[in-house]
Amino acid sequence: MIQFRFFILIFGILSGTPALECRGEENLSVPDPSLLDQYLMATSGTCPDEIKPAIAFENRRLMDELEWAISERLQKGWSIYYPLISEFLGTSAKPDSLGFAEAVSRWQLYSGCRNPADGLLEGSTLLSIFLELQSRRFNKAGKIGLEKKMVVVEEKYIFDRQRAKDRRQLGQETFNAYEKMIIAARKSGIKGDYLKIISGYRSVPYQDELRARMPNLQPNQLATQSVHSTGRAIDLYVGGDPVNSNVLNRKNQTDSPAYRWLLKNARSFGFVPYYFEPWHWEYVGTD
Repeated sequence: MIQFRFFILIFGILSGTPALECRGEENLSVPDPSLLDQYLMATSGTCPDEIKPAIAFENRRLMDELEWAISERLQKGWSIYYPLISEFLGTSAKPDSLGFAEAVSRWQLYSGCRNPADGLLEGSTLLSIFLELQSRRFNKAGKIGLEKKMVVVEEKYIFDRQRAKDRRQLGQETFNAYEKMIIAARKSGIKGDYLKIISGYRSVPYQDELRARMPNLQPNQLATQSVHSTGRAIDLYVGGDPVNSNVLNRKNQTDSPAYRWLLKNARSFGFVPYYFEPWHWEYVGTD
């Protein structure tokens, strides 16, 4: 169960992928997967009918004004993450609706992140959702190893066609899954440069080279030990400036049809998202 009052989200670089750190109450853990199953089967939460309108109104405010931090960088609101959160909660309800508050309430009830489970998407609830999403990623899942074979991706799948062949590599299994996914996306109407590959496999020396070129980057912007070195991480074009973490750019990306399509379909092809970077996806398999 998750119990805490105050938190700061911090990207870890020692593990090679961003991690979450919480400060406040101890004994923090990710909800057991069975809890998520219970949540998805639940028909109601514990948000009393008489306070639902007030909760819905407050959620709309928090969507723009909730203050939290990543690597000591202040963040405001969760509007960028609303598409991801609503997909996670299994609801299409608007953030200021009673239906959304009810969905949040159910997650709070079964994850134990907030008591009472009132449907308010405040700090502790936001963190619990991010923790659950992080637990599904390649470095957390621990179910599959590094790719044994790298392949050179065909030029037609590459966003920057001038990219050298040795910079167009991806793990064989990951590429096979990606190819199936982009074919399905094209059939669904996702056209043009959407979902083309920006970056795939990056060796540790190459990652170090990139960091040396950009010494002023924050730790979360280019990890010292990147999951890209496994051959199972992939950056996809979902709109805007391809890999710019600027707030407005990421908002543009999460509103794009390509990103929305990925949220609904990528998991069936074995890919899971990294919540902070709309372009970053990791292949963990379909089992």
